[in-house]
Amino acid sequence: MVKDSTETTSGPIQATSGIRHHDDPLFACLPFPAALVDEAGVFVVVNDAFLESVAVGGRSLNQADFIGRSLGDVV
Repeated sequence: MVKDSTETTSGPIQATSGIRHHDDPLFACLPFPAALVDEAGVFVVVNDAFLESVAVGGRSLNQADFIGRSLGDVV
């Protein structure tokens, strides 16, 4: 029998298992662009490196430009 590696005795592992990523200082200080999206493709959190990497024409962007919006909404 093959076991699904995402299964645990308590059920599937959920990406949003109570962790508040926007409060995580390690996520915030990652030196590379990073974004977390939920299962519907909606941004949950983006770090400063992500915001710097998507800035266009010198216009700075902030978390409010992404959080709660899907990728399709922002492109």
